[in-house]
Amino acid sequence: MKKMTVLVPCLEGAGGIGVLRNLLWVLKEKYEITVISQLEGAMGQKFQQMGMKVQIEPDMLSETFLAQVTEADEVFANTLSMLPIVEKLNGCGKILHWWIHEPPAYFKVYKDNIKDEFWNQLNENVRVYAAGDLVHDYIKETYHYNTQVLNFGVEDIVSGQTEDAAEQSAETVSSKVRFLLPSYYFDYIKGQDLLLKAILDLPQTFLERSEFFFLGHVEEDMRHLYHIIQKLENAWGNVHHLPPVEHEEVLELMKTMDCLVAPSREDATNACIVEGMMLSKLCICSDMTGVSRYLEDCVSALVFPAGNVEELKKRLLLVIDSFPELKVIGENGRKVYETIFSQNAFEKRVWELFGE
Repeated sequence: MKKMTVLVPCLEGAGGIGVLRNLLWVLKEKYEITVISQLEGAMGQKFQQMGMKVQIEPDMLSETFLAQVTEADEVFANTLSMLPIVEKLNGCGKILHWWIHEPPAYFKVYKDNIKDEFWNQLNENVRVYAAGDLVHDYIKETYHYNTQVLNFGVEDIVSGQTEDAAEQSAETVSSKVRFLLPSYYFDYIKGQDLLLKAILDLPQTFLERSEFFFLGHVEEDMRHLYHIIQKLENAWGNVHHLPPVEHEEVLELMKTMDCLVAPSREDATNACIVEGMMLSKLCICSDMTGVSRYLEDCVSALVFPAGNVEELKKRLLLVIDSFPELKVIGENGRKVYETIFSQNAFEKRVWELFGE
């Protein structure tokens, strides 16, 4: 088996590190993998349980470390924050795979670190993958560099069931239409504030028939949103904050919901919407989530213009007022999942890119 060294900034969080786990599960069929992270984290134990070595190396730019890394047959760098290491390993003689998950806003944060000539000077040994069309298109339009699209895959946890357990659990929990905005953290990009504004503008009769759940870490700069949720919970009893839980628990929570919401101002893909589609849930997402490139408004999801609270509110009203009739949209979303984001589709794409 060939040896692969995988470089990551951290072993915590969702997003990039979560979908990397699924990729490495596929790659370990043909690679002996060592994962090296700048920071410790819970995902390290999960990689070890998958049979991989895990190391912690805070200084990935040292010449000694880079020499060690290139002893492997191939190197894999995960996320945009690995850019300085990619610069160092450019032209090193070993294949370097680089998977970028971040939406355009993050490139603007790194703007001072991305030299004008960086993309044009990438050697043939560097293979760049974008986690979705939104990232791919931004890199192409901004830097005139054509990446390969590597959408992530989501394991199917409902196929083969004799009944729709997810739907059954939602119906037995509450007579209200239940909405969930799941995220690892509250963030301006994720748009929790947009959903709160839409909720605040709903007529009382619709509020009485609905329930909203916000899941995620709340850092100091987002405490004002948390306080609004607390006030609404005390006043109305139907708006709630939930602390982050393990991924498996998030999926179980999704099963009890009627509708998944991603009001992101922009999002490379949005894994939670893909998981909602896998569960045949009705999904609402902005047109600046990468997954929306594969969806049609009112056919396979409810897609609204990013940042437009009024259009988001219209879709909330539609779901609350006509939820039973809209379940077909969730079924159509499931078909998109099977075609684009299923494990089978993912594995096929992985070996197209890595099987040379």
